This record gives sequence, structure tokens and C-alpha cells, in this order.
Amino acid sequence: MFLSDEPGFYKPGDFGIRIENDMEVIMTNKSNYDNTKFLKFNTITFIPYERSLIDVSLLTSAQYNAINQYHAKVAEILEPLLKGDEVALSALRSRTTKLDPQPTSTTSTPLNKALISISSPSLIISIFIFNLLF
Repeated sequence: MFLSDEPGFYKPGDFGIRIENDMEVIMTNKSNYDNTKFLKFNTITFIPYERSLIDVSLLTSAQYNAINQYHAKVAEILEPLLKGDEVALSALRSRTTKLDPQPTSTTSTPLNKALISISSPSLIISIFIFNLLF
């Protein structure tokens, strides 16, 4: 089965934005706790986030690491498909290198004490895309 994960931000009476990742529901290995199988989500959409729209000062360490892990996975999957196309490979590599600088916060509170607690890298990107469009 396939579904979409659509984290978003909605300002009541004003606007809403979201980003969408398609996911496959798959059976996984047995649980270490009670030896039963369970389902998990396997992301199938792999497109780098637009780096110029990411304000790392708003990210917690966990969010920063999640974006870097996602970009590493994107590069791992797409690089073999772009073999021989140096322009495309260069573009992919420039968009999937680690974010810099790394935030120093280890809490779940954004570094600038923003009023919104953002727990999904997708939501962060959505907000920046909205700001770019409007």
C-alpha cells in the first residue's frame, strides 16, 4: 500500500502550506521485544530540499541531523542513476552536502525560541517555500 505524508503549517484564516512525501507501507522484521512482525513506512520520494530556503538558525540538532541524513539518502539513491552526467551529478552533490553550520542546541526547542515547535524537516522547508512564493 502507498500513502502520502503531508506535514504542513496552517495559519487560521490566512494560509496553509505543506510538502508531500510518498511512502510505501512494508512488513518489517520481527520486533526485538515480542518477536512479532510489524509495518513501517518506506519513503519513496527522494528530492533534495532547497538549501537556500533553509534557515539553520531555526533548527534543533535533531532537525539538522534529519535533513542531513535525508540528503545523504537522496545522494546514495540518485548518484548511480546520474552516472556519466557530470552536470547533473555536480548539481546533486551541491544540493545534498551537509548543512553548515551545525546548531549547538540539543533540545527540541528551536534555537531562536520561535513560537512554533517544528518537528519535521518537511514542514520547515514548506514554510520557506511559502515565504519565497508570497
